[in-house]
Amino acid sequence: MIGFSRSDIAKKYAQAYLNVCGKQHTYEEFCSMWRAAQFLSEHQSLLSYLSLSIIDEVDKKRFIDLFFEKFHLFPSLKELFYLLLKNKHINLAADTLRDIYALYKMQHNIVDLKVISADDLSENQIEEIKYFFTQLSGQHVHVRHHVNPALIAGIRLQTENYLWEYSIAQQLRKLKQELIA
Repeated sequence: MIGFSRSDIAKKYAQAYLNVCGKQHTYEEFCSMWRAAQFLSEHQSLLSYLSLSIIDEVDKKRFIDLFFEKFHLFPSLKELFYLLLKNKHINLAADTLRDIYALYKMQHNIVDLKVISADDLSENQIEEIKYFFTQLSGQHVHVRHHVNPALIAGIRLQTENYLWEYSIAQQLRKLKQELIA
């Protein structure tokens, strides 16, 4: 497609997929799609191999079938992968999956909140943070909690558009900046 960037093409595939199949799936299924996109981003050579003309089409489809089985993805999405393969756009698969996930979240007013703490948090603490952020943002909040001892003590909340941190590590960074300035 002349005049379109790779990301434009991936977004067009993503939008078309959501228009046709978006209402058939749950948020959890879209999370599986995001995990698959992450995997493909980390292993880009897999998509490069699928682009090679010396590899038989049957073998490429067999790989796609195994990939879908591994990540518990849905058949309608497999058809999209076959279409990407047929149109020689399989190298856009990771971008397309990420775009589908991002568009789905936007359409359903969902935000992923990454909660990073120095120590493990209780379910009750996580629910309080989720409630607070829901009230603050007005969005449906899905929390992913990670422990990072490098914070020393404290917590960090992060979304695609928002970052809030109160930790010893943050205070040390501020102090370092003040000493340098």
